[in-house]
Amino acid sequence: ILENLTQDIALLRSETVFSIPQFEINELDVVLSQPTFLKARITKTDQDWQFEAPMRAPASTLRVERTLSTLESLSVCRFIAEEKNDPALTGLENPTMRISIEGRQKRQTLLIGHRLVETGMPPEYFARLEDNPTIFTVPATPLDTLRDITQTLRDPYIFSSFAWDQLCAVTITKADQGLSLSKLENSSWIVRSDTTATTKEYSYNADEAVVMDLIERLKNLSIIQFISDAPSEQDLANYGLNNPECSVRIQDSKNTLALQIGNSAIDARGFYAKTTNSPSIYLIPIDVTDQISTRPLFYKTRILEAIPQEYTFSQIEITDLTTEQAIIKGTVAALISPEGLPADKRDDLAQLLDAIRILRVRDYLEAPFSLKPADAPQWRYLIEVSLQEPVTSTE
Repeated sequence: ILENLTQDIALLRSETVFSIPQFEINELDVVLSQPTFLKARITKTDQDWQFEAPMRAPASTLRVERTLSTLESLSVCRFIAEEKNDPALTGLENPTMRISIEGRQKRQTLLIGHRLVETGMPPEYFARLEDNPTIFTVPATPLDTLRDITQTLRDPYIFSSFAWDQLCAVTITKADQGLSLSKLENSSWIVRSDTTATTKEYSYNADEAVVMDLIERLKNLSIIQFISDAPSEQDLANYGLNNPECSVRIQDSKNTLALQIGNSAIDARGFYAKTTNSPSIYLIPIDVTDQISTRPLFYKTRILEAIPQEYTFSQIEITDLTTEQAIIKGTVAALISPEGLPADKRDDLAQLLDAIRILRVRDYLEAPFSLKPADAPQWRYLIEVSLQEPVTSTE
């Protein structure tokens, strides 16, 4: 009993820093005094987290939840004996950081002092809870991310607030080119080119796969760096955002949200950009403009012909036009039989017939096409197929 009573009192203290359960936390505050003063506050809404200071902006729910999980599991590395409590050493008289979490009925604040570095040991911070004189150390690495909280916990996705399930139109403008994609009542899409005094409007059925790829790219368009939350008019001019060269506008039945893209950064990491619903300026990936085409033909449906499955291929002939010799000729049934083509050729023929059944182009040429012999391209192959109509019952 005597031995138990004389144990180091540090072993009898709780090693868990925060006692508020994560599911109760509705606010996270971080105050930095060095290198520059910053007060950040993040609060929980119905489902998401929102920055309330130093600016109003969406926070990343995933990143905030991970941070709170880290804080909940934060534990003491070692307790500091009172006789070793030197304010000049600990730095807790003027903490460099204050981390506060607030629950339903309780608020806790952790004060962070100087960094403690010992050879062969992970870095730690001197710390103590507000209104509690006990000093201890905590791991430095989990807390260092909070020193850049306005970058690390911001929502990185440009269009995260948009209701994508209600998207009805996308308009893209780049330099003097532009187009619009519109969703029809049957959920298909059409693409229209912008008209000018010298050009006429073109309208095509859009390729669903290409449109869906564009939508996914816009959904996942993320921010490399947050540049400014209160830019001046001169800032907008310097970043090329007073008269942006490129813009992407998305719409639902009630709302419109546009991304404006300006100059590229000096280090070519990305483009400066902003949205119309926020004054903030961001840096977005440098390849974004390459991934967003303003060519109407790029979005035109790639399927030229779709042969119904009930029709079967009866005959095929492939001619090499350079020699005017038939490479393959005959009935399909005979060619794909074991007595017909070699096995590898049969597989190639089967793939070719599948491609012919749903004839999909890779892209469209911008230049007008001419059938005049002098202008026509040098064709290499001629493929001719015959189809067998489905047999219908006469009963």
